[in-house]
This record gives sequence, C-alpha cells and structure tokens, in this order.
Amino acid sequence: MTKMSATDVSRNFSEVSNRIADGEEITVVRAGRPSFVMKRLEDEPREWISGREFRERLSKIPPLDDDFAADVEAAREEMNSRPERSTPLEWD
Repeated sequence: MTKMSATDVSRNFSEVSNRIADGEEITVVRAGRPSFVMKRLEDEPREWISGREFRERLSKIPPLDDDFAADVEAAREEMNSRPERSTPLEWD
C-alpha cells in the first residue's frame, strides 16, 4: 500500500483520485503516523459513458412536477430553521 502525506495528497488530488479509482489504496500520513486509508468503494460500479449516451439518458428522465421547486424550497427552509445550522443554505 502506498503512503503519502496529507500535503502531497492535497497537492495531487486529481492524480490520487485517479489512482484510487484504478484500485490503489493510499494511506495518508500526518506527522509521520498513519491517519486514514483512501480506497475505492467496492460496491460502486465504475461505468463510463459517452456524452451522447449521457444526453440520451437525460432525455428519458420524466419531467419534474409543478411542485418540485416548492418542495425544494420547503426543505431548504426546514434545514435553515434548525438551531445547529450555522450557515444558511443558498440557492443560485
């Protein structure tokens, strides 16, 4: 198993994530001691599709109903009303 410092992982995150996606396990070391292991999720199948296939799949999704935006707004307001929420959720 490869060992990398947290600094090296953060500086090379894209490369590290590709290595993990390819099945490599990386132990992240902080202050010379193992902190955690990064590895690919076993139950997540890796499937790559083309842009054309992606657009085709999107076209088959049923349209959102008229109440969807209101449901999302109500959920956002509910989350923002919780006392443990320090930063409000924002919408673009």
